[in-house]
Amino acid sequence: GTLADILGPAVGSSLNTKPIEIKVAGRTDRGVSAIGQVCRVRTWKEIPNIETYVQDLVNRDETRLHVSNVEQVGNDFHPSFGAVSRSYVYLIDLEDDENRIAPSLVPKLDRMLRELEGKELDYFALSHGKVKTETTVCTLLHARASTVEFVGNKCCDNAAQTTKQALCFELVGNRFLRREVRLLVGTALREAHRDDCDDQALLKILESKDRRKRSRAAPPDGLIFVDAKV
Repeated sequence: GTLADILGPAVGSSLNTKPIEIKVAGRTDRGVSAIGQVCRVRTWKEIPNIETYVQDLVNRDETRLHVSNVEQVGNDFHPSFGAVSRSYVYLIDLEDDENRIAPSLVPKLDRMLRELEGKELDYFALSHGKVKTETTVCTLLHARASTVEFVGNKCCDNAAQTTKQALCFELVGNRFLRREVRLLVGTALREAHRDDCDDQALLKILESKDRRKRSRAAPPDGLIFVDAKV
């Protein structure tokens, strides 16, 4: 919406009062962050050096948006259908007492995720709502869990930035279903807390195609859309 507000008056049609339509490579739920995205905008005006014009127009606007590259593409280009992969990370602050995740769970989580890596699997059990796609089959090209360090927020201007430990889920897939990542994270955490944790626990849930066997979705605020490859 912010991008449409910036570009609409500059590249849209004066005869059309509706906002310009922007297609993107992947959607995010409310509360999810994004540090990378691929967007397509159809222009209605002849603008010299339009790549530079659009990039400068967005980047000088006082928003948190930043355009890293602009290219002209053919009429058949669609960022969603043309994307070969999408990348997400999910971060959980391990030093937050409310999370109660022991570092010893990280190797269990990693082993469960690696069992899914590179396999073409039906993710219906980890989908949400009415399925609107022709298939629920997806392939995770990269699925890992590890402990990472991140810079925490400063409490005041004079305070030094602090480094914290976080649990990081890294997920790269050819496609993702609605709420799939958050359901995968929530279910993986539930299974890892079990004493009899099985490395193939997630794989077995997917093979069951039974949504009742999954956990509730992890909160949206830990999820970050990283980028898409087109």
